[in-house]
Amino acid sequence: MQKVILFDLYDTILKDKSFEFDRGLKYLHTLFQQSCSYEELIEYSETFIPFYEERKTTNNEISFIRDDFPMYCKNFDVNLQVDTEVLDYQIMNEMQEEYLEDETRITIEKLHAQGIKMYILSNSIFLSSSNKHLLNDFGIGKYFINLFSSADFGKRKPDNSFFEYAISIILQENPKVCKKDIVYMGNDYKTDVIGALNVGLKTIWYNEKELINAKNLDVCSISKFSDILDVNTHNYMFM
Repeated sequence: MQKVILFDLYDTILKDKSFEFDRGLKYLHTLFQQSCSYEELIEYSETFIPFYEERKTTNNEISFIRDDFPMYCKNFDVNLQVDTEVLDYQIMNEMQEEYLEDETRITIEKLHAQGIKMYILSNSIFLSSSNKHLLNDFGIGKYFINLFSSADFGKRKPDNSFFEYAISIILQENPKVCKKDIVYMGNDYKTDVIGALNVGLKTIWYNEKELINAKNLDVCSISKFSDILDVNTHNYMFM
C-alpha cells in the first residue's frame, strides 16, 4: 500500500522569517522608473487592502501577478514587457524571507527514502512555479511530486474545493493510491486541520506551540517536524 503526505508549505515545511508587502512594491517601483513616485505606489497599494481582507470570509485568493500587477500597470500607465512568472518569483523573494530547519530537511529525506510520495498544498498570493522555485533554492524541490498554490487555483484553504482539487490530481497521478492513503499535515488549526478534516483526510497537526485542540478534533498532534516519522496511530503508519 502506497502512502502519500500532502503538506502545508509556510510555517510547516519552510518557516517564515518575515513578510513585508512594501519590499515587493519597492522592487516594482524600480521597474516603473519615472512613472510614479514610491509614495504614490504605496498609496495606491492601500486600495487593495479590502480585497485582501475579504479573503478571510470568502476564501477567494488574489494572485499578485495575475490580479494586482495589471492594475498597477494600468493605474500608472506602464507597459512592462516581462516574463510574468519570473517577475512573480522576483517580487515574492523581495516580499518574504523563509528558512529551512535542518530537522525538516533530514525528515523529508528520510520520508523520501521510505518511498513516501509527497505533495504540497499552499495558501499563497504567488504562483505554484514561484513556490516550486523557492523549494529548489533550498534543495528540497526534488522530493515533492507537485505543489498546488491557491494563487493558481483561485481559492484558499480551508475551502473544500482547493483540497478536493489537490486530492483529485494526486489520485490521477497515483492509480494505486486511495483517498484513505493520503495524510495531510499542516500547522494552522483552522485552514489546515479543520480544512483537511472537512474533506475526509487523515490529518496531522504540526502543533509546535502545543496549543489546545479546542474542538476536540480527531487529529494526530505533533510538536516536532521529525515526530512524523514515529506517528503510528489512527492508521497513519509511515514506518
